[in-house]
Amino acid sequence: MKARIDTGTDIAMLGAWDASRNASPLKKLWGKEYDSNLKSDADAGHLFFIATGADCGGPIDVLVQEDIEPEIRKEMTLLPGEFLLCVPSGTLVVGGVEDYRSTRPRITGDSSLMRIPAGNYLVKAHRGPEENIPVTPTKEELKELLGEEDFQYHQRSIRNGCLGYLTLLLWPILWPLIGWKLATGVAVVVVVGWFLIRERIFLRYDERYQRINKLVNDAYQKADAQGPPIFLLELRPLENSAGKQGGSIDLHSSS
Repeated sequence: MKARIDTGTDIAMLGAWDASRNASPLKKLWGKEYDSNLKSDADAGHLFFIATGADCGGPIDVLVQEDIEPEIRKEMTLLPGEFLLCVPSGTLVVGGVEDYRSTRPRITGDSSLMRIPAGNYLVKAHRGPEENIPVTPTKEELKELLGEEDFQYHQRSIRNGCLGYLTLLLWPILWPLIGWKLATGVAVVVVVGWFLIRERIFLRYDERYQRINKLVNDAYQKADAQGPPIFLLELRPLENSAGKQGGSIDLHSSS
């Protein structure tokens, strides 16, 4: 069982926890008391989190009793430690820890949930490449998908859209006549207007472009889904959790 979950955090902590934990919200979501509650909950196995050192976002792969694919494994770095994680409801939340034990989620949603067998798990975490460059389809792959004619049509549409930036040449022409402030305003209005008209009038009713663009977007999403995640969590069921302890990982101390 596996899932890829798009995540983000504004407090530099990404984690996983049972959805039922949000039924008992924390009184404070900041400060020393908050940090202490996170640590005690993590140690008890109610929460596992990674202190990333900076606000970030990206996909996290969650594997439940499943091996990592060789292509992904070679891109990942195993982080130290194995940690207890209790999932009594069978619904795992993966995302920014700012939503842990919060009645008003800010950064997680339905797409942050994963249904797994209820129980206790042992978690191992892996870190993806520090420079996680999105995987994109090649020109050859797009040509094979679309065919030569539709591929060239899509490329022309992109090039025609870029022509809108030529309207910025109005700025040096208008500057001596009406001043730099008005010239800047006019140039910005013209550029924005060009793209709005193009998107809402020309491309919106261009059935051929819409059909091709959907295929291209789907191809980009499929290609990106094959790339390495920013983190990978391995979950293994525990029949007996005696002696197992939860915890967290601080990337600064583990690097």
